[in-house]
Order: sequence, then structure tokens, then C-alpha cells
Amino acid sequence: MNRTNNQYQILSQLEGIDSHECRKSMLDFDSFVDRVQHKIFIQTFIVHCRNAKKSYMRKDDVSEKKSLIRALDIIDSEKISDEDLRAEELLDYITGTFLTSGKIANRLDELGVVVKW
Repeated sequence: MNRTNNQYQILSQLEGIDSHECRKSMLDFDSFVDRVQHKIFIQTFIVHCRNAKKSYMRKDDVSEKKSLIRALDIIDSEKISDEDLRAEELLDYITGTFLTSGKIANRLDELGVVVKW
């Protein structure tokens, strides 16, 4: 989570800056802040996917479900697209193909979780 912590530090420093002063020198200050926030959400999503993979390897279905539900919740609430996941080159830990929100929903369905997707 070190990468995410660094991004949180950047975000807190950006929030402490007078945005009107920054806009004079940086035209896209708001979009830069949005990109940093989006990157934090993606990194958090990746952590949940790694936890799900570890749980899958240990054959711990309960922990895998929890991690995948959290990951899917981040995708849904923070509007992370399949293109964002592909840009991060995330692979499905079962099939080895690029990860998509649909594959996460399918895996949750296999684990017995009803997903409204």
C-alpha cells in the first residue's frame, strides 16, 4: 500500500494549496487532482484483487468473496472502467486473461454471491 500512501500524501498537499494560485500556472489543476484521486481508487482496487487471489490460492472462499465484493464496489462507486483495468494490465487470477468487472461478477456468482450488475 506504499504507492497508495504516497498518492494520499500528494492529494493532501494538493488540497492544501490555494487552487486559484495554481490555476494561474496550471490550467488543468482540477483534472490533475481528479486523476490522482482516480489512481488512488485503482490502487485500492488492485489491493483487493491481490487479497482475493491470495484467498483463492489458500482456498478460502469467504475471504475471496469479501475482497471481490469490495473490489466490485470500488468499480461501481468510483466509475472505474474496464479500460482503466486494462491500462493497469490486470490479469484474472483464474483464467490469466485481462480482468474486467464482468469477470469479477461471474466469479462472485460462482462463489454463490448474487450480484446486481
